[in-house]
Amino acid sequence: MKKSFFLLSFLTFGFTTYSQTNTFPSDGNVGIGTLTPTEKLEVNGVIKSKSGIFEAVNTQVASNTTDYKEWGKYSLALAAGKVLETQSNGYQVRKFEFFDYPQSGNLPAGTSLSIKNDNNKVIFTTSSFNSESRFHVADPNGAEILKAGNFAANSSNNSTSESVNWVHLLKANSRLAVGTWAMYKPEHEFIVRGSGWFEDEIITDSKIGVGMQASAIPVGYKLAVAGKIISEEVKVELQSTWPDYVFKDNYDLPTLRQVENHIQEKGHLINVPSAEEIEKNGVYLGEMNARLLEKIEELTLYTIAQEKKIASQQIQIKELKEVKTKNIELEKRVEEIERLLKK
Repeated sequence: MKKSFFLLSFLTFGFTTYSQTNTFPSDGNVGIGTLTPTEKLEVNGVIKSKSGIFEAVNTQVASNTTDYKEWGKYSLALAAGKVLETQSNGYQVRKFEFFDYPQSGNLPAGTSLSIKNDNNKVIFTTSSFNSESRFHVADPNGAEILKAGNFAANSSNNSTSESVNWVHLLKANSRLAVGTWAMYKPEHEFIVRGSGWFEDEIITDSKIGVGMQASAIPVGYKLAVAGKIISEEVKVELQSTWPDYVFKDNYDLPTLRQVENHIQEKGHLINVPSAEEIEKNGVYLGEMNARLLEKIEELTLYTIAQEKKIASQQIQIKELKEVKTKNIELEKRVEEIERLLKK
């Protein structure tokens, strides 16, 4: 009897002692490890469970509101971490949040998972609005650094008949590195260590340097290659006049004597850069081809003129030969006459 009384007294004492930090009211908030719970269940300690199910606070209330803050407040399914902000409606923004949004008027159904650290944040969202999914990363000032997602076909953000997947690097100093670290010069915004394959167009309004820094490309040039180029075909479209002006009647064709004098004085053809100029400034393929064509067309005119002169001279030679033949015949007749007179 004494043993039973002692055991009952011990259990009563233990429960009374333990209940000093717990509260189990018939109505209101329940606290374990705290006498002042602020939620329906508050545990001041570690919770261990085989599994858990967390549902939104009140999807019915959320579905009846068109206010984004109220919509988010009642769509919260799971929150953890430090309180970063307390909004005007009493909702506490925490470092980790998961929302299960119901359809609410013009507000689309969807889910959102966000991880914040003061203003830094990573957000994953899916939405029934235009069947879009998005991923956001923000900097310490709250400004978005990266966005990735999907625009549904013919949505307000996509006028095409097919869905569009996209990645946006939103800051001017953004950098994308593949196969390496993004520790390159500021002008290197896209870095690939290894081979790259582009199946469609490459369009840029800046410069392209191959084997050299784009910053080393002289002003006014878009593409520079430090090395040899091999190609099956190169097309150059000139904005300047093509040298067919050589064949115009008013073209001042220099005489061959003038060409000879220029070569003796300058050491190169008229309107063709010298070796020193080429060494200093390089060769402009389009311009050089035009100048070479100018020389070819001038040469063609010289050749035509010489051909005409030769043809004229051949006629003159023929005529001279005929005169000579006649003269020979006349001389023979004169000799015959003289011989007959001597008899």
